[in-house]
Amino acid sequence: MYNPLAINSEPTQFNFFSNYSLSKKMKITLAIFNAILFFTISKVGADSAKKIQALNTNTGDNILLTSAIFSAVYYGVFFYLTLGIMQLYPKDKLEKILTFFAIISASAFFTAGKEGAESLGISEPIAFANGFILFLFRIVNCVDSAVQLPSRTIELIQRVQNSVDRRHTTAEVVRLFFALILSLEYSAASTDSMFSAFSATFDLLAIPMCLTRTIFEYFFASVGAIGTLFLTAYWMHRGIAECTFGKHPDAAPTDCYILLAVILCIPTTAGALGPVSAKTAVMFSKGGEGLNWVTVGVAAVFSFMGYAPGVAGILRSCHFKPAEKNREEDHLVDNTSLRSFAAC
Repeated sequence: MYNPLAINSEPTQFNFFSNYSLSKKMKITLAIFNAILFFTISKVGADSAKKIQALNTNTGDNILLTSAIFSAVYYGVFFYLTLGIMQLYPKDKLEKILTFFAIISASAFFTAGKEGAESLGISEPIAFANGFILFLFRIVNCVDSAVQLPSRTIELIQRVQNSVDRRHTTAEVVRLFFALILSLEYSAASTDSMFSAFSATFDLLAIPMCLTRTIFEYFFASVGAIGTLFLTAYWMHRGIAECTFGKHPDAAPTDCYILLAVILCIPTTAGALGPVSAKTAVMFSKGGEGLNWVTVGVAAVFSFMGYAPGVAGILRSCHFKPAEKNREEDHLVDNTSLRSFAAC
């Protein structure tokens, strides 16, 4: 998809999955497989939410289990939709740097997948493999988001600069402020998961505990948090903008579709909470149990703000007339990239 605003944008792009001609059956198989594995991540999120006493009840258990299942289904559907439209080849230094940060941020899925499998009674070797496979799948989505991030950021900056209405500019600044604050908390909460991921990797490599190892664990966890911040902030802002009449060049304004999408995405809270719910408190969670409320709240906001644009794109596509379909196709494609699953 050619984007005239993108840095070094070209009419053609490298598409790994298209180049290898995955059949529809294979894409469906991969999506179902990924969704099944992702349930272990949403299960971790559901268990983490139980730290809040009000949710640690039989009713709360049923609600959280439903959220975990819904999150897995949602993730599988969007993974299938993005297989044919991903951009996985960074074209310049900026995209390569962002790709590095994004790959490290994907490690949160390793910890969540591993701990989620263990909570289901799965043996440690299989749980480790489950986390590793989820990590690989997550890399694909994170790289896709990182490659597209510069052009999307340029579009956002140009929109603010070109605004002649001071009230609109002020509203945009407020949206950016809230998106940044919420994304900072979410990315900070992910540090425990990424620290644990690299700690498990060093254990597997039989690297003994030492100062150098600890420094690397903190370093990679911090790098991953930065990657999560970049990817999360864009989609958090995108969702807030669409829900508050913030028009975007490639996004429809607030309408019934985005409002319905927000409602449909509320049950995905467990999926958003999973990657930031490591059992071992080594960085962020050392701040105390009070942070549980903050993390659950931010994950809930991210689940229906960050994910809603993609769902809204699908809902709109179901009602466009044939003559309008091509005109709106880019909007749907742009929205269905799973970079918003942060953990993106």
